Amino acid sequence: MRNQLEANQTNQNDKGCISGVGGSWIYTMAGPDDSRHWARVDYLSIDLNKSFKASDCFCDENGIANNDMSGMHRKNEFLPDVAGTKEHVEITFADLSNLEKILAMGFESGFTSALTNLEDILNN
Repeated sequence: MRNQLEANQTNQNDKGCISGVGGSWIYTMAGPDDSRHWARVDYLSIDLNKSFKASDCFCDENGIANNDMSGMHRKNEFLPDVAGTKEHVEITFADLSNLEKILAMGFESGFTSALTNLEDILNN
C-alpha cells in the first residue's frame, strides 16, 4: 500500500509542523487495487528533533476508531549519523495475534514502501 498523505493535523506551528502533545494525524493508505484504509495517529509525547511516541489505529475517514482492529504503539527516534540522521522505529502490539493480523494485511510491504517513498522525497 502507498501512504497517501491526506492528513488533518492538529497542534500545528506556523510552519505546519506538529508541536507539543495531543495532536493527531488522519491519513489513508491506497492499495494497488485502489482499495483504501484509513488510519489515525495520536501523538502521546514529542521531544522536538529527537523522538516522538504515538498510538496508531485503523479508523474511518472522520478519524473514528475501528474497534474491530487493534492498534499499535510506536516510538520514533532520530539519531545523529555520519550520513545525516538515522531514524529508529520501534512498533509494539498488545499481543502476537494483533501483529499477525496486520502482517496478513500487508503491513510489512506497505511500511517498506512508505519508507522508500520518504527516502525518494528527501533525496529530491
